[in-house]
Amino acid sequence: FVGSVGRPGGNMEVAALGDVPNTAARLTALAGTSEILASEETLRLAGVDTEGLERRQLTLKGRSETIDALVLHV
Repeated sequence: FVGSVGRPGGNMEVAALGDVPNTAARLTALAGTSEILASEETLRLAGVDTEGLERRQLTLKGRSETIDALVLHV
């Protein structure tokens, strides 16, 4: 879900809710300095060559199964 949160005449913000933004926030929290963590599917859809990238198997809060993430160093 993406939409406006707030009240007319007050503070309004755009918010993204659901599994995808929650997963992205959790990966961001686990990334080290100068790192971006992303799924292989995300990088493939973005046209990023994943060959040779470090892989990590991560346990994220709120998930019963681990997530496979790839590490981009920036």
